[in-house]
Amino acid sequence: MNFNRRTSTLDLYKICNDLGVKNVKIIRKYDLKKTIEQKKFKNIIINLDDYGSGTHWVACNTDKKLYFDSYAQLPPFGIPNSYKRSSTKKELQNVEGENCGALCCLWLYYINFKSNDEFYKLFKDVY
Repeated sequence: MNFNRRTSTLDLYKICNDLGVKNVKIIRKYDLKKTIEQKKFKNIIINLDDYGSGTHWVACNTDKKLYFDSYAQLPPFGIPNSYKRSSTKKELQNVEGENCGALCCLWLYYINFKSNDEFYKLFKDVY
């Protein structure tokens, strides 16, 4: 498998499944508020484009009320104010990078089975 170009919804579900991350919902940004309010899903991966093939994937964990963006940007509209960013320090990828979806899956794995701090230790050259 080529893990460098994971942008499709199907690929992200497969990566999460392979990592053992359960209760995942992958959505478009316009479904974010409704999905969080339903309280049915613990792990949410969000395509920041409303239509088309997508520009960027971000994620949140509803149990820990954490939000992840590999660009370390502020959460999009629909993420409750009570959610904290997983990091505000540095980007984990450049603007031309195409691994944001895979990074979301990996972050969800660490949030569910390890810790946010352990996830960022993987990037000790950045942090």
